[in-house]
Amino acid sequence: DISIDNFTAKEAMREALAHTEIGGFPSEARFRPGYYVVRILESYLFGTHAPIWFAVNAISFFLGMAAFGLAVSRFFSKTILFCAMLVATSFPFHLDLWSRLGPGEIGCFTSFSFFLLGISMLFCKEKNAWAVLCISTTVAMNYKENFILLMIPLGIIFLYLLRTRQIRWIEI
Repeated sequence: DISIDNFTAKEAMREALAHTEIGGFPSEARFRPGYYVVRILESYLFGTHAPIWFAVNAISFFLGMAAFGLAVSRFFSKTILFCAMLVATSFPFHLDLWSRLGPGEIGCFTSFSFFLLGISMLFCKEKNAWAVLCISTTVAMNYKENFILLMIPLGIIFLYLLRTRQIRWIEI
């Protein structure tokens, strides 16, 4: 019988990685290193305190909603944005969907929302759009391997920015 209280951080990390797809990298179809780094870090920091876990997931979700709201508000009025977010978060069937998201899905939603924010920043010619796009794509790919598909629009955006000289090799 193994108790988590007897583990050192190094042993806990080794044990957790051995039981994930990262521990069996060549033979496993999934590879989500960022997801497990976050989960292990949260386990180390929060331990068995469930309210802290739920609070962190709620904060991540609200950050995603805020990023999505900022992205959309650049193109639509605040009234339309408020109504859309109210509908998306308050109807019973929507609440049921949001409440059943796991930490991986919440992380993906948040990082994809920041990706959309980066796209909107790019349209508005804001300075840090490229950094937001790259960071959000990296985070999304580390949470779910399916988000590697974000590399396609990111590559197209990169080539466009290079061609129009809105970004230089030195800025990368």
